[in-house]
Amino acid sequence: MPAASSAGQDSGLASHRAAIDALDLEGATVGFTWEIENPNSLGVDLARAGWQIEVEGTRIPAGDLPSGLRIPANGKAPLTFPVRLRFRDVPGIVSLLGSGKSDLGYRLSGSLGVRTPIGVVDLPMSHSDRVKLPAMPRFALDGLRVRSVSFTTVSV
Repeated sequence: MPAASSAGQDSGLASHRAAIDALDLEGATVGFTWEIENPNSLGVDLARAGWQIEVEGTRIPAGDLPSGLRIPANGKAPLTFPVRLRFRDVPGIVSLLGSGKSDLGYRLSGSLGVRTPIGVVDLPMSHSDRVKLPAMPRFALDGLRVRSVSFTTVSV
């Protein structure tokens, strides 16, 4: 998919990865990293990037990366979108995480603002894939026996 054009050849999103960087009781932080390719003999300046994400069909966070990124001539540069997913923002996410599923579907879309002689030109980007979930801990109580039960206590 084209991401920028300079000196005749399309730059592109060469590869990507999504990884859960942090997981806590309120949510997860996922890093979406793109390798942006520039096959041209001139460097490309990325002025800004805007993004939004959907997880299992539910639209959740959107954000901007206002700082620039220089993509060298005939080279590549990584661009990471750090996304904080709060469990309360994704209906049913807690049950999905506890369901034993090994991954979740996502769609990352937005635009990349490329500096040109006529100003910043925003170019669309979009990608759908799945992200691997960390294994949820499992525990069980074995040999638990209730000795007595009253209105105020339970003895085990």
